[in-house]
Amino acid sequence: FTAKYQRELADAVSIPVFASSLLLVPLIARMLQSSKKVGIITADARYITDRHYAGVGIDKETVRLIGLEHAKEFSEVVFADKPNMDVSMVEQEVVDAARTLTSEDPEVGAILLECSLLPPFAHAVQQAVGLPVFDFTTMINMVHSTLIRTPFRGFL
Repeated sequence: FTAKYQRELADAVSIPVFASSLLLVPLIARMLQSSKKVGIITADARYITDRHYAGVGIDKETVRLIGLEHAKEFSEVVFADKPNMDVSMVEQEVVDAARTLTSEDPEVGAILLECSLLPPFAHAVQQAVGLPVFDFTTMINMVHSTLIRTPFRGFL
């Protein structure tokens, strides 16, 4: 949840700072039709505040947020330090959250998996809801490609 410190962090150093995958939301929103929303799945929606949105330039009207704070297996592992995770159960909980987002708001046109624990489930989410799915690995790959350019060899 470091999005709220994005500006302060970027101002404190002389290198690019990418404090949160929430930085992707304005870009994703602009890729979609103006009537569409970015669905955000996070660990605990209660902790995403207006300051987080403001920190990375998110217009709250462009997003729909859902948290996994009530997902049994995810919560036990993340918040209660359960030592072993049932990966297939967590995958189902994340997929269920994506399905809830898209059924409650059919205008959701893309999904952002905000929590750093969620990228392993991106494929399952995409298969379930048929939408573009972004996460911090998407951001890392994009940023890396801008910082370490390779010679152009055509399109693959």
